[in-house]
Amino acid sequence: MPGARAGGGFKDADGNAWLYGGSGYDSNGTLGGLSDLWRYSASSHQWTWVSGSNIVNQKGVYGTRGVASATNTPGTGPGPSWVDANGNFWFFAGTGYDTNGNLGDLNALWKYSPSTNQFTWVGGSNTVNARGVYGTQGVAADTNVPGARHYTSTWTDAAGDFWLFGGTGLDSTGAYNELNDLWKYSPSTNQWTWVAGSNTVNGAASYGTPGVAAAANIPGARDDFSVWNDGTFVWLFGGEGLNPSGADPNAPAWNDLWKYPVK
Repeated sequence: MPGARAGGGFKDADGNAWLYGGSGYDSNGTLGGLSDLWRYSASSHQWTWVSGSNIVNQKGVYGTRGVASATNTPGTGPGPSWVDANGNFWFFAGTGYDTNGNLGDLNALWKYSPSTNQFTWVGGSNTVNARGVYGTQGVAADTNVPGARHYTSTWTDAAGDFWLFGGTGLDSTGAYNELNDLWKYSPSTNQWTWVAGSNTVNGAASYGTPGVAAAANIPGARDDFSVWNDGTFVWLFGGEGLNPSGADPNAPAWNDLWKYPVK
């Protein structure tokens, strides 16, 4: 049985539930960041501890970028983000411990294959608090990568590309605060594209006219918001962020509802 925790998970094609890490209690009852991977069988109604440590606050073991290994592990921090068409799980961002055991925000991209029970460090930095490299808006590039962050939200489009929006982290200058950048990652090319939003922290919202889509519309910088995908649109609701005019030291909670086409 996994210990009590806050965190997310996946469901595979067979209906089994998977859980990775989060913040909670380890096998000794110690509170901290977790890096354990669990599977819950829909047929047997039993949990299996698959991999990772049963002790909190473990650093990442990155190995060689692009090479799967039985010894690789994201460590404490990265959260479940996407499932690809082949049933692999992908992890990005979060607050945790890097390859040197330093605590901070992460931007490493990981892939986990259930068939081999191995992690692959795919991209991003193996050290904490890396700034974003945005490149040219709308243009994919090998060097592009979102900055380290936590409390972002993600979804997958019909083509199998991965998307993320906002959170709290580092921008293109290395400044740290709330973000409103929209990114797309293509597993087939292993490239990120900065799609919309600001490449600096505390980007202000542009609401436009209620119910009318516009290229200039963008939610303001925020974190801890809700996202759901109906297959046609992604919907974003609320979170803690900024006033329409810019930064607010009180980080108010919002109840604005947005939609973005699933391209």
